[in-house]
Amino acid sequence: VNSKDGFSMIELLVGISILSIALVPIAGFFINNTRMVNDTDEKSQALDLAERVLEDLKGTAAMDNTSKTFTERLNDTADTWSNKSLDGYEIDVIVQDYKGEEDLQKLTVEVSWNLAESEPPSVKLETLLARR
Repeated sequence: VNSKDGFSMIELLVGISILSIALVPIAGFFINNTRMVNDTDEKSQALDLAERVLEDLKGTAAMDNTSKTFTERLNDTADTWSNKSLDGYEIDVIVQDYKGEEDLQKLTVEVSWNLAESEPPSVKLETLLARR
């Protein structure tokens, strides 16, 4: 066979091998990038959920049309949200007096996901809320 007629089988196998070696790192890059995008999306959704819970707590505390005290209203709303699962996210809410002051409360909302992991990832938002 004349060498001008085309590629030999060995040349074809060498070319495919070189191409495969070059594509493996590129495929790994895309797999890692997809995983990072998914993790970022989950964290963003958890932050949105934590922010909604904090806003609900703030709104409840602002209502003065009940006979309950500021702290009682906050604790009731916190109890509504605490240990609640929502779309694969678990919510935990803690209401504490801030430095012993009854009119100032520290609100902590922690949202966890991937609960099957031994240490599931989580986000935590904290804020201070004063009685008006």
